[in-house]
Amino acid sequence: AFYLFGKHFVGFFPLYLVFLNRVDAEDQKLLYAVQVLSSYAATISIFIHTLKFKGYIGPMTAVIAYDIIIPGFLFLYWRMVFVILRSADVAFVCGVGMLLNLLPRPVFHVYQAMVAAAFYGGLFIETPAFGLTKTQGLGAAVLLIFAALALIRW
Repeated sequence: AFYLFGKHFVGFFPLYLVFLNRVDAEDQKLLYAVQVLSSYAATISIFIHTLKFKGYIGPMTAVIAYDIIIPGFLFLYWRMVFVILRSADVAFVCGVGMLLNLLPRPVFHVYQAMVAAAFYGGLFIETPAFGLTKTQGLGAAVLLIFAALALIRW
């Protein structure tokens, strides 16, 4: 579950926002911080595991050394909640993709192709406007889901 959340909301979500031109300067700093901390977490986990495997540190020291970064993730993800709420339609697309990622491979790939078609086709407004973006984008997201499911069933 954690890997899927990371893949869709730390990986795809920022890329979708950039594609739709919905990232302002403050969001950009936040998303960079999330990417840097995620990269650090991946790198340090391998290093800590190597130290533990070689016997240089014990298991409890390894856990504590890795868990030191958790407050940073909590702070950044708390701030990211507001970015997600501002682009609820894109978050909905990511959430559905996260669930469909649990199904057999063709389902997720067809869905991703439909997302690309919807984004390139202009079903999602690039620059958010008051209320209009959420309504039109959410409607496009629901349409996207039904189209993907119909295509998969066919």
